[in-house]
Amino acid sequence: VNQWADVANLTMQDLEPFKTIVIDTVGAMLESIKTHLMLNATNKQKDGSLKLKAQGLANNIFKQYVNTLIASGKDVVFIAHASEDQNGDQVIYRPDLGGKNR
Repeated sequence: VNQWADVANLTMQDLEPFKTIVIDTVGAMLESIKTHLMLNATNKQKDGSLKLKAQGLANNIFKQYVNTLIASGKDVVFIAHASEDQNGDQVIYRPDLGGKNR
């Protein structure tokens, strides 16, 4: 995948032969969606960063796409980088994603 449009333009018929969809990495997928949204100038702030509303839209696009895959009977596997937190002697590994995406 070179850009979000490559994914967004896939149809369920394109995915028919596949039972499992692997998203590698989740962070790259989210960044791809955000980059796509930045093509529309109304989604950018004066400093060039993505507006908060557009970031929420990126999250919704991500959730909607994954829910569409699941609703069509696909198994979805997410690959993500990990962040490490320490809680006493216990090490906790979590997906290295921010906000609601985690």
